[in-house]
Amino acid sequence: MIERDYITNAFGDTHLKREDVITAHPDIVRVDLTQRPLKYLIVASDGLFDVFENQDAVDFANQYLKITGSNKWTKLAGAFCSEALARGSEDNVSVLVIKLML
Repeated sequence: MIERDYITNAFGDTHLKREDVITAHPDIVRVDLTQRPLKYLIVASDGLFDVFENQDAVDFANQYLKITGSNKWTKLAGAFCSEALARGSEDNVSVLVIKLML
């Protein structure tokens, strides 16, 4: 199995595309927000998810917003980056939090 670093660093690498190591076809998940309302989406690089499990990231976001107040959405991505580095992430950490509902 290929390391995830190759995927992010080699999107334009035709050799890896010919070898079926990388693909330009994204994984797509559809969620009906009328059936499963979501408060936010967390879009992040493997630098975050190397040190956070999916549920751990959700729990961290919920706890951060509970402690700091729901008006601190603009600071949440930075808090994720700081926490990932504090947890020992050895990769680049990029995080985007998209608020979906109040």
